[in-house]
Amino acid sequence: MKKDLLSINGQELRVEINMNTAEAWEKLSGKKLGQFEIEAAESAKKGGVATRAMLLWLYCAIIEGEELEGRAFELDFVEFKRMLKPAALSQFAPIFIKQYIGESYVENVKKEQEALKKKISNRSRLANFVRLRWVKWVGVFVILSYVALYIFGRLSRA
Repeated sequence: MKKDLLSINGQELRVEINMNTAEAWEKLSGKKLGQFEIEAAESAKKGGVATRAMLLWLYCAIIEGEELEGRAFELDFVEFKRMLKPAALSQFAPIFIKQYIGESYVENVKKEQEALKKKISNRSRLANFVRLRWVKWVGVFVILSYVALYIFGRLSRA
């Protein structure tokens, strides 16, 4: 199994999300996992990320990963945040998705999004077709109106 590593302050730290990580996260946050998922979903709807919760996940995942490597991670949460750069969260996001949600779920979501895009694309093609037909028939009506006016104009002169 490939180990997920995250580079923080020049150190390569192992990141591991498992049930120990989840338990540590619950203990440190004082929340249940279900609450995290609700908060994360609400933040995602607003276009954001549950940053504090994700920082805590990263912290717990690094503690667990380093413990599995036989090393101790000595920093407390405050010191950890001090040394952490925002880019580390973006590096952590794919690891979190892979280990917490699962790659197969992510692939299924991507497939669903592609199917939805195709469906929307087909609808817009149909809408464009209908619009073009409408424009075409309006054009035909206008031309026929001019022809009728021309013919009636000639008939009324004769």
